[in-house]
Amino acid sequence: MVTKKLADESGGSPPWPPKHEPTTPSRTKGRQQAQHQTTTRNHPHAPSTHACAHARKDGKDHELNGLGTEVGQFYESTAVVSDEVGRPEITEDPQLHPQKSTYPGLRLPHAWIGNTYGVKSTHDLTSGSRFTLITGINGGAWERAAQEVSDKLGISLDVLVIGAGTENQDTYGDWFRQREIDEDGALLVRPDKHIAWRSLHDVNDHSGKLEEVLRRVLSRNESPKTDTPVETTTQAEPAVALR
Repeated sequence: MVTKKLADESGGSPPWPPKHEPTTPSRTKGRQQAQHQTTTRNHPHAPSTHACAHARKDGKDHELNGLGTEVGQFYESTAVVSDEVGRPEITEDPQLHPQKSTYPGLRLPHAWIGNTYGVKSTHDLTSGSRFTLITGINGGAWERAAQEVSDKLGISLDVLVIGAGTENQDTYGDWFRQREIDEDGALLVRPDKHIAWRSLHDVNDHSGKLEEVLRRVLSRNESPKTDTPVETTTQAEPAVALR
């Protein structure tokens, strides 16, 4: 009956679906108008509304952006050889930001490395199944030592040279700002991308030092021990080792 009536009034086929013009704004439209009014720049409630919105957003950071919780572990064990410098002070929220340092026990910092043909992360340039020794353009002695020691110990040891004139250039200066070692220093990176040991400067006996460190990290002279991860805290202070 309704369809026939619509057809008679329009003089032809009825519109489908039938159009209904609401006499009052819908509930959804009303909510949108109210929200617009309270967020308008000159509305008296706008400042408090904006503050609440930003507070809710910031409150989600630890839930959605906890990169430090995911990859910010710090290890203390026989598989880590610390140095006399000591771990740097934590200056950012450790749950949101992994500590950017090459101190042994921390994760290798990310930096874009490459050339005019493209770049890769330091995490992609280091192996996930072998140790990697990172050095600079003045670290030729470390390259030779790595070959000698890997043959002697029967392990695979990659060498990554980062610097001008190589295929692995510090494109944006990210590595220079985070490496904390000289051009003739070295970093020993474990397969899990954590720093096992570092030499801030050049040394007299490269092969002897590297062999000593690898034997210690691999527990070749003692019974193996597992890593003890350090608990991530919510405050910007050194974490405490779990027991």
